Amino acid sequence: METLKLHHIAPYLPYGLKCQTVDRGEVVISELNAAYSDNSYTFMNIVESEKGFDDIKPLLKPMSALNISYVAELARYVSTLDEKYTIEIAMKMIEERKSKPLNMPYVIVQILLQWHFDVFGLIDKGLAKNIFELETETLIEAQ
Repeated sequence: METLKLHHIAPYLPYGLKCQTVDRGEVVISELNAAYSDNSYTFMNIVESEKGFDDIKPLLKPMSALNISYVAELARYVSTLDEKYTIEIAMKMIEERKSKPLNMPYVIVQILLQWHFDVFGLIDKGLAKNIFELETETLIEAQ
């Protein structure tokens, strides 16, 4: 069984990734502050944490939530970076590659990471939580 690794969560660190974790035996939501190569990590409002990522579940959006609004915004951005991409071409490319986001240009992957989309398929592997499926009170804590 695959486990959560540093390379799964490190790309999200600059963008205020929130995770579900355990603090003193209680499940809590907190922003991940840092993750280290020895598999230790720190959260913004948790004093101590265990080594290993077993108790961490990043809160991510599934790629299926990449709706037309997100796609249009991405396409507009890409078309300003590279004149070979019109908005229409960029939208088509994003839609075609939505199921394999790591095959998109890196600039798009960076935006998807910033928006907390699950570009690594962690939700399907049980290594992350779909933020849209959290209970309402838990989601309020996460904001």
